[in-house]
Amino acid sequence: MDAIETLIPPEKTVNLNGKNYIVAKLGFKQIVKLARFASQLRDDTIQKIKDNTIKGLGDFPAILEAIIDDEFAKFLSIILKEEITNEEVEKLSFEEISELAKILTEVNDFEKIIANFTAATGNTKKAVETIKSLFSPSSEK
Repeated sequence: MDAIETLIPPEKTVNLNGKNYIVAKLGFKQIVKLARFASQLRDDTIQKIKDNTIKGLGDFPAILEAIIDDEFAKFLSIILKEEITNEEVEKLSFEEISELAKILTEVNDFEKIIANFTAATGNTKKAVETIKSLFSPSSEK
């Protein structure tokens, strides 16, 4: 086992409603599904605001209620790679949800992921500036 796997284990088990689930490093496919999920969640929230189901973005309790009622099972199904029903979500305790959040952050080094993408963004900006400078008219004659 690598030293990194000792510090950040590749997977752990969480018990939800008396059932054990494996929480592993998020794969690229899961990230794509989570991005699609977040986009759909945003669109659904905007539609609920338009329909006056939610009073606006400041109506945070209504937004949370809509997420719990309609979407949290989908989110957990993506994270756990196993189908979770709304009925199962209703039975979850706050302690179980907090344990899942803790384990998810233990097996995924989000600090490193954010640092990598921040560095990549900086590298991309530098490359764009270099390319622009190659094609811009020279001020020297």
